[in-house]
Amino acid sequence: LLFIHVSTLTQTCFEIPQQTTTKKTKSLILLIIMRVSPTGNQPKSRSILTVYQASPLSYQTYKGEEKKLDGIDLESEEFALTEELEQFDIDVVCKFATARRLGEFLSQGHKFLHFSCHGHPNFLFIETEYGGSQLLGVDDNLKAWIKAGGNNLNFVFVSACHSRSAGEIFVDADVEHVVCCEKNNQLLSNTAAIVFARGFYGKLAAGSTIQRAFDLAIHDVMNSHELREAGLDPKVQASKFTLLPKGKNHDVALPFDEISPEKFPNSSRRTLSRSELVPVPPQTFIDRRMDMYLILKAMFVGKSKARLLRLTGPDGIGKVSTAKCLAQYMDKRYMWGELFWLPITNGTGKEGDIISNWEKLFEIFQNDQFPASDLKTMEVYKDHAHSLFHTLHNKRATIFINTTKLSPKAVTKVCMFLDDLFETKNDARVIVIHRERIKIHSENGIGFSVIDREHCLQPLDFPSTVALFGKHCDHVTNYQEFYKMVVKKRCDLTYHYMGGGIPSRTILAARNMDASKYRILMERKGELSEADLPEGVDPRDMFNHFNSRTTGGYISDFEEESEEAPLRSQAQVVKRFAPLLLKEGKVYCKSVTTFL
Repeated sequence: LLFIHVSTLTQTCFEIPQQTTTKKTKSLILLIIMRVSPTGNQPKSRSILTVYQASPLSYQTYKGEEKKLDGIDLESEEFALTEELEQFDIDVVCKFATARRLGEFLSQGHKFLHFSCHGHPNFLFIETEYGGSQLLGVDDNLKAWIKAGGNNLNFVFVSACHSRSAGEIFVDADVEHVVCCEKNNQLLSNTAAIVFARGFYGKLAAGSTIQRAFDLAIHDVMNSHELREAGLDPKVQASKFTLLPKGKNHDVALPFDEISPEKFPNSSRRTLSRSELVPVPPQTFIDRRMDMYLILKAMFVGKSKARLLRLTGPDGIGKVSTAKCLAQYMDKRYMWGELFWLPITNGTGKEGDIISNWEKLFEIFQNDQFPASDLKTMEVYKDHAHSLFHTLHNKRATIFINTTKLSPKAVTKVCMFLDDLFETKNDARVIVIHRERIKIHSENGIGFSVIDREHCLQPLDFPSTVALFGKHCDHVTNYQEFYKMVVKKRCDLTYHYMGGGIPSRTILAARNMDASKYRILMERKGELSEADLPEGVDPRDMFNHFNSRTTGGYISDFEEESEEAPLRSQAQVVKRFAPLLLKEGKVYCKSVTTFL
């Protein structure tokens, strides 16, 4: 029919004789018409899967106590779904689930919803704007909320433990097809949830019905080698998934949501990251989520919001690693304007832009040829500082400053810069990472003109120490078995042997452990006794005895000691020099006393 129309057009509009309008000519004219016609240049709508995810840092008990919430591997879920569906030209849009964003979603008429979070029979954990948890009650309020959005949802997947009750609420709100998880004593494994979701959506995109895609995804979980490698029973994990309502015909194929390109955001949160300069936290970073939440709470919640937070703690405690993880958490959630990590180590700033100004300022701070007393009068400092303040005018910004590698003179200049920053900008939030012995204070020595708080990191608890040790010890072949066995005993001697909760020492102890020591640890099922210690070694000094750099010494390769830092107290003198007066684990008290 198209060629008949083109044939007519060629004679009437283009005055081409009928006998000369070959098939090739007609095709060329058709292409021209489609390119110039109003309907021909309309971009095609794109299919999407909207994924709402929530991984709050903490939750509040009924007694009002703040407790840590374990994290969910949201990035692995996003990557798996994106990789699976891109072959079908279906884009995955991941968003963080807050009450505001869920309300916006319900009002936009979407038919598909994938929801990943922590679950409970009575509620789901969604996020507040600043890392806390909000309990989304599984009750009539949730049903009314869904109906208020227009009852457009046709399919919902609630990927959360004990989400059967939440699934039934969606069914009561007239959602035709709901995948959720049964309530039982077994928690849903994050790995099982990802394997199931990837298989289910892949089959659905290939044209399978909901029932067939569900059945095949169950078999994907049952045959998963990832679950077996993690020490989990695939059959138990597969039995957790259920399709509601029971007895309904689910042999229907549902198309994914479609959205016009002009309204379409970037398909992945990874492409939305505002700053490529935010450093990546260590792969085995463990158990600082409560610290992260307390930092965010001090800066963004309540009446006395701190504009400056000083993150400190003993050497090797994980200050920089915690700050990196917090920066990633904030950056992915667009939490408080643009985010900067300073000093910039991999920047590619162009002359005059904000990155270039940051780089030039820290070149000045770290150059000892420029004394701190002359900083405020230096034209080069004033030019770059004023240009920076102008760029950030009326904009929110979060600034992380790592001073652990800076000299005391450079830190003094950073403090002088912060004086200027706080006098110029109201919307900047600054987190300074510094050693305990380095003081962060205003130029006048009294204090900055803003509310500031200090957060001091404490040693890891016993389970977190064992977890970190197990991830770094080459002799651990079955991590889950090792972790459960050692944590069950909760032996103080084992805790001290593993570094006493100081992450750098725990990693060193794990790397230094030989086969004989590991065999003793396993034979005693994670419980050491004083009989295992050499004669004369104090139990609290187990780590130092087995992981010393010199005979009887305490200083490890992971310690962050700086020879330039002045000794300001007797305690610091003891810390630095007493190890040099040790021999075979015994302290020569007379020598120490004489030295002091």
